[in-house]
Amino acid sequence: MPDSTFFSAIRSILVVRPNVRLGNNLLLTPLLAELEQKFPMARIDILTACQDAPAIFSGFPTVDRVLVFPRHGASHLPAYLRVMSDLLSKQYDLVVDPCPKSRSSRFYTELVRAKLRIGFESNHKPAAAKLFTARLSDAPPHMGKFPVYLVRSILGASSALDPVQSRLFPMLDIRLSDAEIAAARHSLHQLTGEHALHKPVLGIFTEATGLKKLPINWWRALIDELTTMVPELQVLVIVPPGTQTELAEPGRVHSWHSSDVRQVAAMIEAVGHFVCADSGVMHLAASTRAQVVGLFSHTDPKTYSPLSATGSAMNSESGPGQVAAAVLSGLTRHDQETSSGTPIYRANACRDCRT
Repeated sequence: MPDSTFFSAIRSILVVRPNVRLGNNLLLTPLLAELEQKFPMARIDILTACQDAPAIFSGFPTVDRVLVFPRHGASHLPAYLRVMSDLLSKQYDLVVDPCPKSRSSRFYTELVRAKLRIGFESNHKPAAAKLFTARLSDAPPHMGKFPVYLVRSILGASSALDPVQSRLFPMLDIRLSDAEIAAARHSLHQLTGEHALHKPVLGIFTEATGLKKLPINWWRALIDELTTMVPELQVLVIVPPGTQTELAEPGRVHSWHSSDVRQVAAMIEAVGHFVCADSGVMHLAASTRAQVVGLFSHTDPKTYSPLSATGSAMNSESGPGQVAAAVLSGLTRHDQETSSGTPIYRANACRDCRT
């Protein structure tokens, strides 16, 4: 293992996560925060296959290049080769393979020119001669904490962290600007009028992949439960671009979409309260200061729950009534905060670490 003199001289870092999914890329933001703390003079490149990645990481000033493989990989050979040429054109001081299972990330980690490589040793990825590894069995269970644990276990915690902070982990954070949030609040005001300035609004996203997706009637029952409890509540359904929702009701349930991932994140933060199934959009919501309830049925919340200071996970099989009661608790806090003059989009401003 190189000594502290080498670590202090690290100026170029590559994070290797050639994955297309929105959520898996958002789960890298705690790692980026950790690398910023430990190597403040370094510039970071990211290898990914997520087309939204340049937008996701644009709020990190230490990120230099976001190298994006085409969505279908080598089947788009010219684009793939251009990325490979960019990747191999540079030698890195440090390469981080943050995923315990991905064999493609291990392949590219070993392929690039690097002075030091770190990654996990697991059932999927054995120890390798070119890498310093940490055992996955010793890591915390959450996907957003894996990469931070990897860096700390091999390279040590940042000297900028005190002993208490070194036992905590950064949250997801897309780092929205004040201008982005202000624009989203303006759009929300246009959709809901004066209502959004003084009354609670709930955001929901009904889509998810496979068995994680809940029936539309489940969402309809949730809205009915909530509007019975809080008659003045309005609901904003965020939908994928080019689609509509069956839940829309004039004056009560609104529909909104954007193809810009940062605009979607800003709208979620402007709304302030958000409910969705385990999905990339759930992790996007967790990367804002909104209060997020993630619904789980077929995936493990210990691994994928919303990693935010105000996020929580619930079993969707508990039913719309119990979920509505949990959301109502957050909306009640909203009433208390707005009555004291605290704007809703600041209610969850804490981006501190948590265990």
